[in-house]
Amino acid sequence: MKNIIKKIVFEPLFQFSVLGGIFFVYFSISEQKEITTNTQNVIQISKKDIKKFNMNKRIVNFSLENLIQEEYYKRVLLNEAFILNLHTQDKMIVNKLLSKMQFIIDNKEGKFEPTEEELYKYYQNNIEDYSSREFISFYHIFFKTITIREKEKIYNFLEKIYTPKEKLLSLGDNFSHKQFYNLINKKELNTIFGKYFTHKIFTHKKGRWTKAIQSKEGIHFVYITTYATDSPYDFNNVIERVYQDYLLERVFSARKTFFLKMLKKYTLEIIDD
Repeated sequence: MKNIIKKIVFEPLFQFSVLGGIFFVYFSISEQKEITTNTQNVIQISKKDIKKFNMNKRIVNFSLENLIQEEYYKRVLLNEAFILNLHTQDKMIVNKLLSKMQFIIDNKEGKFEPTEEELYKYYQNNIEDYSSREFISFYHIFFKTITIREKEKIYNFLEKIYTPKEKLLSLGDNFSHKQFYNLINKKELNTIFGKYFTHKIFTHKKGRWTKAIQSKEGIHFVYITTYATDSPYDFNNVIERVYQDYLLERVFSARKTFFLKMLKKYTLEIIDD
């Protein structure tokens, strides 16, 4: 029996289950306490650190500012984990902790199922998103070619960085046309990008980055700013879209609120080697 227990205790899955439990207890307790001190934690990033950022070499156009933000985000999350004395020099464990912290942020409210009344209210408050669209305005970041792993990496970066969209356009490759389109219609979009691209962005919610979308030119990440709409779709015909958008918005809103609140405890310092 002792050998069995010992084997279980040293199993990585068991250890991470315990870590997960500790994280949830920690956040439950911290939710109930007001922060009464103005003491801030300083996150230091050296110039040597910047050169070693773990970015894929293919993505050559990430600006220094973008790289620093990405590293800053990681270090803030890790520091919160280190406060619990869970830090380790094992790179695999560090990555697991980062994933665990992100999971906790995205699931702080637990599983939530909205009522039909809540969905209908959300539908009414965002009626433009569920209306026939005549014209659309958007920014996009373009890549000629990109791997599946790079697609995921870039999307994850975009969805958690609260930087003005126009400052992120240099992340990609040069595009032969515009990087911002103002109130363009479907016919024009079909000509430039193709029907699949047009369909995807004309059904995407504004104010949120898309995942990678294929066009005739290459790969795009799109951020829709405005629509010119016609008549709304019947609620019953778009209820599944409303449901998915509602849940995603709760996650994104909770993530942004939590992270911006957490950042108040930190300052960023760039230091010499």
